[in-house]
Order: sequence, then C-alpha cells, then structure tokens
Amino acid sequence: MSKKIKDSELEGCIAPTFVMLRMEELVNRFKDLLQVQAEQGRIFFEIHKAFSDLYLELTDHDEKRKWIEKTIKKAEREAARLKLDLWFWRPEKDLDFQDQLKKRAVYLKTHNYRIDDIWDLLMEFAEDYAKVLVDDLTLSRVIEGVENACS
Repeated sequence: MSKKIKDSELEGCIAPTFVMLRMEELVNRFKDLLQVQAEQGRIFFEIHKAFSDLYLELTDHDEKRKWIEKTIKKAEREAARLKLDLWFWRPEKDLDFQDQLKKRAVYLKTHNYRIDDIWDLLMEFAEDYAKVLVDDLTLSRVIEGVENACS
C-alpha cells in the first residue's frame, strides 16, 4: 500500500530527491575543484620559491659586488697612503689646522693625485692622525683653493 503524496508535500519531497540524484556529480565536481586548487597552490609555491631564490641570488651578488668595490677602494687608498712621505701623517702643532690641510693638499696636487684621493687622504689625516673633525664644506674650500692656486 502506497501512500499518496499531496500536492502541498510535493515540493518538500522533490528537493531532497533531486539533491540525492545530483550528489555524485557534485562530489566529483568538488574533488575536481580541490585538485585544481591544490595544483594552483603548488604552482604559486613554485613561483614564490623561484622569486625567493632570485632575490637571494641578487642580494648575494649585490653584497659580493659591494664587498669587491670596498676592497678595491681600500687597496687604492692603501697604495696611495704608502706612496706618501711620513711627514704627511704627522700633525704639526706650530701650524694652524687649515694651513696643515692646505699644505697637504698642495703636496697631493703637485704629485698628481686625483681630487677623490686628495679628499680621502685629507679626511683620513684629519680624523685619524690629527684627531680633528673636519666638515665637508671646510675640506671642499681647501681643495678648491688649492685647485685654483695650482691651475
């Protein structure tokens, strides 16, 4: 004996039945979506790893380049320093500090040192040997004065 379904109950029976009939298809679609998302996650991970490796390689290369440049500049300064007479590095108490800088700048200019080397060597003399803090403007004026006088 089968029970008859009234029209008002029909809607409540059709929806669960329809879902049950499509359940296998929906589960398969869901599995496919999960696989696609897993593949996308793997691809994004590989992309992230590649950029991370590239960043590390570039920064490592940049650090090596900076170290090499610093080492070259240090070697150049050391070579320039070794060419100088010992009096250059000895502060003279009887001379004004500006005059000491001018005297050394003239010496460097007459021995064909480049402006950058003159700047570095005078700065090194002032800070390391004379123990005087000299500002960039003062040093610039001294070097410009010597440049104009020697031209």
